[in-house]
Amino acid sequence: VRILGFLAILLQRLETVLQSMIFMLFVLASGAIGLAFLQALRKGTLLNCFHDDGWARVLAYWKKVMPPATHYKFVEITTKYKSEEERAKAYAKLHKQYAHYSAEVCQELEGFYIKIGQMVAGAGTGVMPEEYIRELSVLLEDCKPIPIDIVKQTIAKELGPYEEIFEHFEEEPLNCASIGQVHAARLHGGMEVVVKVQRPDAERQFRVDLGCFIQTGKWLFPEHLDELHEIDVAFASEFDYRVEATQQREAAGYLAKIKNIVVPLPIDGQHEEGRVIVEQLRKTSSTGKSRTLEHGLCTKRILVMERLYGKSLAKWGDEVFATLAKEKGISREQALLNLQDMKPEDYEAQAINETALWMYSATSEATETVAGVARSAYEITAPIRDTLGFGVHSVTASVFDWIVSPFTGSDDWEEEAKMATSQPTLPAPKKEPQTIMDLATPALCRHLLRLPEAIFEAQGHLLFNCGFIHTDPHPGNIMFLDDGRLGMIDWGQVKRLNERQRVLLARAVIAVADEDEVLAAQCMRDMGMKTKQDLDWTYSRQAWHFLASWLDPRIVEMGGPCQVDELLGKVDKVVHGIGELWMPMRGQFFTRQGLAMLGYPKINSSKMLKGAAVDFLKSRKEPIPNTKQSTVPTPAKVRPYLVPVKTGGSSN
Repeated sequence: VRILGFLAILLQRLETVLQSMIFMLFVLASGAIGLAFLQALRKGTLLNCFHDDGWARVLAYWKKVMPPATHYKFVEITTKYKSEEERAKAYAKLHKQYAHYSAEVCQELEGFYIKIGQMVAGAGTGVMPEEYIRELSVLLEDCKPIPIDIVKQTIAKELGPYEEIFEHFEEEPLNCASIGQVHAARLHGGMEVVVKVQRPDAERQFRVDLGCFIQTGKWLFPEHLDELHEIDVAFASEFDYRVEATQQREAAGYLAKIKNIVVPLPIDGQHEEGRVIVEQLRKTSSTGKSRTLEHGLCTKRILVMERLYGKSLAKWGDEVFATLAKEKGISREQALLNLQDMKPEDYEAQAINETALWMYSATSEATETVAGVARSAYEITAPIRDTLGFGVHSVTASVFDWIVSPFTGSDDWEEEAKMATSQPTLPAPKKEPQTIMDLATPALCRHLLRLPEAIFEAQGHLLFNCGFIHTDPHPGNIMFLDDGRLGMIDWGQVKRLNERQRVLLARAVIAVADEDEVLAAQCMRDMGMKTKQDLDWTYSRQAWHFLASWLDPRIVEMGGPCQVDELLGKVDKVVHGIGELWMPMRGQFFTRQGLAMLGYPKINSSKMLKGAAVDFLKSRKEPIPNTKQSTVPTPAKVRPYLVPVKTGGSSN
């Protein structure tokens, strides 16, 4: 008993010593991070901290972000050699403790924190914990708007009094984001435009906040440095709308040959119609000062562009989501939870029936045509019916009712026709959709049918032929336009690829499309990726994760697309990423994510882009990879994590 008591006391003291050692390690780590901050300040990386609220934001970071970040690192170290179940319990406790807190911090500090929160919320379950996605999803809605007086002051400072520029200006913004917000307006002369206004101090706050994340990331989470540096590069042009205007015009030129794709042109010095307006503004000013307007109506903090009329994929998807929840009699919040729990087979069940969609679209078009002809015929024969009298009038109306009612759902065509010709045209009252069919208009069906092909045709052309890619391809930046085209907006984040990078991407696309796992693994190595165990299996699965269908058996066996990162991190952690190629590869993942939510979970980036990749390699006289279907060995330690996959699954 004495020996056991002695051992118990010894173990308690050893545990106390161990905890003290761990605490001292974290004190030293904090000191090292502080030294890194001082070095960054000396180099000018965090020079913005010396202005206004810069130091306040750094202190807020240390006070609000560092404690949970350090706590996560502490749990990572102390659970390293514990069982998977114990680790999961420890992390689940942290997620529950900090998810809501993180949402509050993002809403309080705004700016870059909002952007990071949106990226986490949009990443999907498995990529990020469910608790965080649920709490941070509130950030996907519009941000807090800039007060209208600040908007007017910004316009006046950048362009001059806004009354002299705009005939009409909508004070209620169309959309609010973390960097700026957009207003509808009309220029003197009648041109309809949208006006993008940057938030005050947005650039400085972003750079201070991102600098904090990068410096601490070097010590606490070095595996994410590639992503942070790519985000830093991507945001470089976000804060100068003159650069965005140039990139937007460049994108419009590249996509001009792609049918049914449109990019709104900026009202800059090259805009034909806008140039006349700009010239008039240069000559006239109530202040007596001449305006230079070197870049037209585009300045560092103001971007005026053509207005597109339609609805973004994000808004349409949100309407579908809300309507589906209503059909099932559940709340939107519960529907979101159900979405987070979806398995690969659930995604397949949500896939669009393209044949049914085509039939509905064609039938609806025929219905509109017949109804339109009948309406015209009824109006043309009105003088004859009035001349011949009431009897023939009634017979004619009855015949028209019989012809038209199956197509219009109306049994009183005559009354509808009279109202249509006698009443002034008024906007129809907005009817809240009750079922999913209320949203399925013929135009929308046509959009959905050609959506994947249109998006990947544009992406393939930009990626390989132009080396110019949109690095923020989320559904909010693609619009279903009223005239039947697709609009691509928000060109602030653009990545340019050199020829060597495009060759590497083209080879990876072809390898995955042809299901050559050995070549795909080599392609990821060629891009610069390195993992701890250097397993071919890990490299090939990384390639499939970026480029293949969400329903490919290789993805399904890892638990689905949103579980891949977590599983790969457990078995063979990435120690060096793919650098500048991370943005285009990440873009493909999020493109498929958006399409999956719109009913296309089977879309395979590699198969959709293969034609463009092959054409590019031929045009550069680069060898086309000699592919063959191949597999790499699955390591024994990976097998316990994999789930059984039904045979015959499609990878298309």
